[in-house]
Amino acid sequence: MSTPLKSAFIRAAMSNGNQTNGSAALLLPMPNPSTGSANPSVSLSALWGYILPALNHILRSPTATVDKVPAVDSSYHIGIHTATYNYITAHSSAANTCKQGLSGSDLYEHLNKYYADLTQELLLGTPENDTTLVQYIVSSFKRYSVGAHSVDRLLNYVNKHYVKRAIDEDRGWLTLGDIFSAVAKSIGEGDTQEKIAKKLRVMRITELKKWGYEENGSSGSLALAEQCAEAASTSDRIVPLGALALRRFRTEFIEFLMTAPKMKSIGTRNT
Repeated sequence: MSTPLKSAFIRAAMSNGNQTNGSAALLLPMPNPSTGSANPSVSLSALWGYILPALNHILRSPTATVDKVPAVDSSYHIGIHTATYNYITAHSSAANTCKQGLSGSDLYEHLNKYYADLTQELLLGTPENDTTLVQYIVSSFKRYSVGAHSVDRLLNYVNKHYVKRAIDEDRGWLTLGDIFSAVAKSIGEGDTQEKIAKKLRVMRITELKKWGYEENGSSGSLALAEQCAEAASTSDRIVPLGALALRRFRTEFIEFLMTAPKMKSIGTRNT
């Protein structure tokens, strides 16, 4: 898939994620499900079982407009945030004691698979009629991206704790290895540490320009370009949840759609 086409879809998602529409369907917010005396943060399966109804409501429930997603009750929103926080912090202590990987990686991978499954379902619903294909892609993308933006806010603690730490460990969309491999040839024997650091910064800006960033542009345009780059990264890179969802839409829907020789072959895809 070409970079301009990727950029068009990804940038549209970022802008759509901030839109609202007063004509949205009057769906009642999803209430906080009763867990009785069970603690949803005691295990990953318990936490996922608590979160999953909200994900399905936000991303799968029908709406009268694709610009606004169904809401969850404030108590449910707080409950998810609290349960996620408790689960990650508890397992963070355990991970530090046992010298295991970053806590939150298991929940991140569950979300990654959830988005993969959802985008494959969207692909299977693709119409064979070319006249309705574009409309289906656009409406599916808007509905999906706005929902993903909502989930990104709902599970923001995963971004703050797991994703941020993973990026700090050089596992983000652009690693030091990527930069050094590109900059190494331009580093001279007499270059100071300051000169090398400047070349690294220039390399990063060069990459972001591919996604619409203009040098000395606003912080908003910088953030948008970085989100586009994150969504266009390879699957081994750790990115924020919003970009994770868009990356799955790209890999499981758009790229497959563009490489499929015939629309009929989509229904026989091995998922």
